[in-house]
Amino acid sequence: MKKLVLLAVPLIAIGYYLYVQMGITAQSTQKIVAEIELVNACDVPSDYFAVKNLQNGRIYSLAKGRVSIDAVQGEKLQLVLSPRYKDVEYDGMIFKAKTSQRVTADCSFGEKQRGVTEGLNKTFSSGD
Repeated sequence: MKKLVLLAVPLIAIGYYLYVQMGITAQSTQKIVAEIELVNACDVPSDYFAVKNLQNGRIYSLAKGRVSIDAVQGEKLQLVLSPRYKDVEYDGMIFKAKTSQRVTADCSFGEKQRGVTEGLNKTFSSGD
């Protein structure tokens, strides 16, 4: 009886570990419909933006600032410009797919960009 108990404890521990690991794997491949709403802080219309699935490269256009995407829970997505606008680049935020979320398009300069721009302006204007 003692040998049976000593054997059962490791088997239960291994079984529990495998159960937990399988649960995590099943959760990470859970299919969802990601409902994404754009918060547009840019001076361009919302339909200029799109959402790109970084795993498969597919791009989804926004309609009235919203888009629904069949995705996997936690899959990486990125806010981008619509492919119709090839002359301009916009690398928006990268976010993970979930059932409902708001994503912000921010076209303002950050502090680092502002500092570089101001530095360049001073450099080129000092020779006048």
